[in-house]
Amino acid sequence: MRWDCPRGLGVMGRGSERVSSRTLRTVLGTVAVIALALVLVAMGTGSQAFAAYNSEELAFVQLLNEYRASQGLGPVLLSDNLSLAAERHASDMAKYGFFSHTSLKSDWFPVGATFGERALLCGYVSGAAAENIAGGQPTAGEVMAAWKGSSGHNANLLRSQAKVVGIGFVTLDGSPCHYYWVADFGDDADSSAHVAPAVLGALYQQTDSRLAYSGTWKTVTTSYASGGSFRYANSSGASVNVAFTGTYVAWIAKKSPVYGKAKLILDGEAPFTIDLYSPSVRWKQKVWEKTLSDGTHTLRIEWTGLKTTGATDTNIGVDAFNVVGVLLKALVPVRYEDSNSRLVYKGIWYTFYATGSSGGSYKRANTDGASVTVTFEGTYLAWIATKGTTLGKALLSLDGGPAVCVNLAASTTQRQQKVWTTGTLAPGTHTVKIWWDPTNLAGKYISIDAFDVIGVLK
Repeated sequence: MRWDCPRGLGVMGRGSERVSSRTLRTVLGTVAVIALALVLVAMGTGSQAFAAYNSEELAFVQLLNEYRASQGLGPVLLSDNLSLAAERHASDMAKYGFFSHTSLKSDWFPVGATFGERALLCGYVSGAAAENIAGGQPTAGEVMAAWKGSSGHNANLLRSQAKVVGIGFVTLDGSPCHYYWVADFGDDADSSAHVAPAVLGALYQQTDSRLAYSGTWKTVTTSYASGGSFRYANSSGASVNVAFTGTYVAWIAKKSPVYGKAKLILDGEAPFTIDLYSPSVRWKQKVWEKTLSDGTHTLRIEWTGLKTTGATDTNIGVDAFNVVGVLLKALVPVRYEDSNSRLVYKGIWYTFYATGSSGGSYKRANTDGASVTVTFEGTYLAWIATKGTTLGKALLSLDGGPAVCVNLAASTTQRQQKVWTTGTLAPGTHTVKIWWDPTNLAGKYISIDAFDVIGVLK
């Protein structure tokens, strides 16, 4: 995509108005052209509230207060009312393709509305303020660097009278700048003002020894990547496990025309897909993030071999992880084949040798009374099985709990399928029992190919 962001700088003061312009420097390499502007106006009265913030908006407030502290200034609070005005103006600029302190077209404000009028309509009722706007910066760190590099915008960041800030960050594919920022500064703390929660934690590079990689990964050295390098994979079995104690995690990765879809599993819950495709190369992208309850969490990213329309390959990559908390040593599941002597089989089971099966073989049964029991010391187990037209239903129980049905039927033969997992368990001894479902049609099998266990079989 070619970004064609406007360039300009305007200044407005109480009782008089003057406008000047200049060309601002280009940032984001060859990807985007920075567009920055600021305005000083008076603010009026009104009532409105804004409370939903994304992590980049909260990160901006955190970076702003850290910067102000480094210059001997006090922190600013986050005003929901000013944020409503900022968010709506950013949304208007993105949706209607303009870049101005004046509302040229709007879903919320009268045409021609100034910053002061927008603030009034959104509930910020007192004090002078300053406004910075920008286009083309995908992260809080980049927009902060851009504003700090412009004397007028930097003056607003370091406004000594400022007590509150309102922040709006909007992303819209197909818009001229793609990313739009509006920061509004107020000199009085209104009733909607509050301390912004911290979201920026430590940035852990893809080389960190606490990350557990499986399969084949290649390392590429480049100044465009976080920390100067990144890893990518494009083969079956490639995965990375991340463990941490904390409240937030973000996956930082490259997006590209040759990138495909990754499977992501958080805390052993149902997997979902993250698409890393982009029509142009984008570095250090926050491709996924999650705010969590405080505690220990696990994240697993797997290569799928899938891609979206337009992608020319199925790579996945890891550049870094941002964690509010502490990164822990992640464990990689150990694979135990169907023939392992610690698996307890009962009833009639047959061994079949098949290309594509884990270890080259799997077991299957189709009679009442056929079961297998797995006892392990650890925190996780995944059942690996063959699915197909001759397969049917199995029953399964974890730690003596109620039976659940797992259907292995499929229209085509599928090898090494992860058909069920325990999710993350409390450390200790656990037992999984799998048996043939008597309600199956005659001749239908269940299968055992392998078990992936974080821990050891007993």
